[in-house]
Amino acid sequence: MLLLVLAACGRARSDASPPVPACTTPGFSGSTVRVGLVYPDTGPLALPFSLARSGFEARIALANEAGGVHGRRIEAVPADDAAQKEANLAVAQRLIERENIFVLAEFTTAASGSADLLAANEIPVLGVAAEQAWSNYENMFAATYIYASEDSVTTFGVFARAQGVTRAAVVEDPVSDSAQVLGDQMVASMRSQGVDVVSRIPYRLGTTSAARTVKAIRESGADGLIVSMELAGLRELLVAAQEAGVGFKMVLSPLAYDRSVLADGQRFAGVSAYFVQIPWESKDPALKTYRDAMGRFAPQVSDPDQNLVLNSYITADMLLRGLQLAGPCPTRASFQKTLRGLTDYDAAGLIPGGVDFSTNRTSLSLCYRFATVNEKGTAFESRRAADGTERWCGTRLTD
Repeated sequence: MLLLVLAACGRARSDASPPVPACTTPGFSGSTVRVGLVYPDTGPLALPFSLARSGFEARIALANEAGGVHGRRIEAVPADDAAQKEANLAVAQRLIERENIFVLAEFTTAASGSADLLAANEIPVLGVAAEQAWSNYENMFAATYIYASEDSVTTFGVFARAQGVTRAAVVEDPVSDSAQVLGDQMVASMRSQGVDVVSRIPYRLGTTSAARTVKAIRESGADGLIVSMELAGLRELLVAAQEAGVGFKMVLSPLAYDRSVLADGQRFAGVSAYFVQIPWESKDPALKTYRDAMGRFAPQVSDPDQNLVLNSYITADMLLRGLQLAGPCPTRASFQKTLRGLTDYDAAGLIPGGVDFSTNRTSLSLCYRFATVNEKGTAFESRRAADGTERWCGTRLTD
């Protein structure tokens, strides 16, 4: 599952600048800061996560071009975990013990494999929150969370009611803890607004019958569908629903705000997604800076308007911002404390409204944007809230 720059974080140093201070912190040398970069370079998830690596390295390249941070260039040390927990643990150990990295960036669905080790060694971890583990450890940082273990918000239910939904079905991956947490949050949000959740249906990509799942949804009487799984699973369900002539007032996915879905034409027509970052349709200079940097430093990415790429780019910006604020010779502990204390991080304009790192690990955002694929399947259309704005804000629900 699934389901996010850019002013330079340090000033370029001239030849007349004072020398970079000596620093004995792991990963720091006179001219560089070494950062581990874990992602699946092999296996079924290699293609999408290679794009994530490109986004991260493009932001780093932009910062290095401007002189790095406090006079040091950032050096990313890549490692392949094949999206397997055992491999994730092994490469994390190697990066710490043999590669002498300062912090770890992870773009993988197996970060939980090394989470205990990294927490025990007080290694800060930054990345895309693709598992529940990202909400469980104080040393793990993500700019956006599509789930949080401790609460829900009314916002999703408010959106569903605005689409005329009265009965919703949730389809979710039964072996994914993250999908289960997300499903729980959606159920709470729907019910808070009077939307009856009539069914929660397990679905495994490539194993479960899409046709039988659609039949079960139809028999439940649901007029709204919430899909807590990767886009390939959603695509299977949409094809089966269209073949069976089953329609919905709302299909909601946390991962569908990705321009790659437009390649399917009308298949994704009517699907809605929610997100916190700047819309792809925006004319904001921050988005132009991002696209320009991707074009210059990651030309292999033909279309940078993809959530995973953007969120990995933002992850690098988080790293750079933390290094800048923590000073020229931070410890891992001081870096973590500094970043956790940042309450207004806006990813250099890519996340309007900002992120509060002191609370976002366990609490969902109250405000989101919603966009729906148009009838022709050619573009996203922003959905406006009752107050006329493009930000839908609710209230917090707690147990």
